[in-house]
Amino acid sequence: MLNLMFKLCHHSLIQIGVTHYFSYLKAREELGYIPMVSPRDGLSATISYWQERKRRELDGPTTFTRFLASFGMFGLSVQPTSHLLVQ
Repeated sequence: MLNLMFKLCHHSLIQIGVTHYFSYLKAREELGYIPMVSPRDGLSATISYWQERKRRELDGPTTFTRFLASFGMFGLSVQPTSHLLVQ
């Protein structure tokens, strides 16, 4: 069995034991913040964005990416022509 020892400083131990959560309510109370998008609409838009991004990744590279890759391969296959220069 493998024994692993982790060294944690005091700050790390405190961070492990603290629950972190984020809410706009404190900003609304203290600063008068008013969100432009409701949390429900924002979460819905975020989920849609990441689903679309994942779908595009699964579809493969874009035409522009294929063009750049082909152009780069062509550039690597061209031999230097310095031997053709008249001295």
